[in-house]
Amino acid sequence: MAELNTEITNIFQEARKDLYYPPLKLEYADVPSIQMDFKSGKYTILVNKDIMKIFSKNAIKGLFHHELNHWVKHPYNLKTIIMEQSMIEEENHEKANLIRNLYDDVVVTLDLIVNKCLDDILEFYREFESQSQLDSLLRTFFEDITGLNFYPGNLKSELRERIQRLRRIDFLDTSRTRIRKNIKEFVEIIGDLIEGFRVPFSFFGIHDFPEEQVERALLEIAEESDFDEFRKVADTTGRWIGIAKGEKSSYQFERPDISWYLSRASRYVVYIKPLSKEGSMYPDEIKDFEIDDSVDSYSAIDSYGKILPGIARKYTMREFEGYSENPVPDAVIVMDSSGSMRNPDTEVSHAVIGAFAIARNYLENGAKVGVINFSGRNIELRPSTDVRKIYETLKIYQGYGTTLHLDELEKYVWEVDAEDYILISDTGIQNLNEILEFFSKLKRRITVIWVKSDVKNYEEFRRCWEAFRNRLPPSTTFIEVEREEDIPGIVVGKAFREIYA
Repeated sequence: MAELNTEITNIFQEARKDLYYPPLKLEYADVPSIQMDFKSGKYTILVNKDIMKIFSKNAIKGLFHHELNHWVKHPYNLKTIIMEQSMIEEENHEKANLIRNLYDDVVVTLDLIVNKCLDDILEFYREFESQSQLDSLLRTFFEDITGLNFYPGNLKSELRERIQRLRRIDFLDTSRTRIRKNIKEFVEIIGDLIEGFRVPFSFFGIHDFPEEQVERALLEIAEESDFDEFRKVADTTGRWIGIAKGEKSSYQFERPDISWYLSRASRYVVYIKPLSKEGSMYPDEIKDFEIDDSVDSYSAIDSYGKILPGIARKYTMREFEGYSENPVPDAVIVMDSSGSMRNPDTEVSHAVIGAFAIARNYLENGAKVGVINFSGRNIELRPSTDVRKIYETLKIYQGYGTTLHLDELEKYVWEVDAEDYILISDTGIQNLNEILEFFSKLKRRITVIWVKSDVKNYEEFRRCWEAFRNRLPPSTTFIEVEREEDIPGIVVGKAFREIYA
């Protein structure tokens, strides 16, 4: 990496000082002028090594102010970028990324001059000629607000009425509610002028950020959003990629976004009965030592080292029940994603929320979790601690028939060392008799969760549910989930009545 020019470094440090030293560093890169680096995950400003040949010192300082202020003021974080992008797509999908960049630049420029009294950016506008009527419109708007010369060029007279419309937008209010209103008005004003427009500053989008940052931002948004709003936002990220490449089927599934369900499921704790107990004895109380008592119970300290009537003392022991070091076993969640179940991408799926809550509680107790997602085929994941793969496999929606493919299930159970099996379904399984026969002989802890909220033909599905209850052994745990509020009542490995009896 080339060594930074001392003069450029000094200009950068002056710009940082003006903005109270945001924690960003400077590096040379093959960029048009100056821009933020998002892909590396580091806080870095990238600069063209020939920048001093392109712009004056004051213009460069103004550019540094502008890029740094994106970090300091707006959009400030990836969550805001994703939310803005989603809002703009509702108004103008085709040019959403360009419009978002332009909107953010307006906010940053006004904030520099109006709030921070930093006008070096004017020198950049003087040296960078107006490129279009939209550029001239915004420069004229800046002049109207600040009284300073932004070198707008020749703005067509018929566009001047839009200045007053722009003045009605409070760009410096960056609250989420206000941004939504601002963006709607901004798109209406400039939307027909965006064609061919070139953003004068660095241009970036969601794809410029590391995937881990996008995932964290989506999780934050999920905590603040309802299901429908989050679904629109998740679509905006454009992160849908194929997940199923197996040889067993030609079906292809998109990699699901799990953030909203992960956030929702984190509210719920699921009780998992530990697999084994270990008994031991502990000293309970001190009593007089009798001559025929075992010497093992004698307390030398409490007896002052003497074995005399009235002085010698002993411990009485009480049994203590504890749990082994790894009391929660590995588990396999058998997930129904047939067409009769809710599609978790279009409706709130209680099955998915419950499955996520169960998986999380096993993982937090040190266990591994496997998944069999069944419908058109069995999509299998062997027990692991790979959180993302577990949740993504649980959320895949196949939407075909309700067939739990028995040959593959038997092979999976034979090869996998897991003690707990949790079936989550509306129970309307097409090969019901075969499955009941299999589970009735399976020497494992079985929990069956009937998702009643997904049932459309109640009487038919109720008969299937009763068949489960009647034909599976008494050791099976049966749970009914009709509303999200029922999820905290899920108990694995022990009947609910045994806990609250």
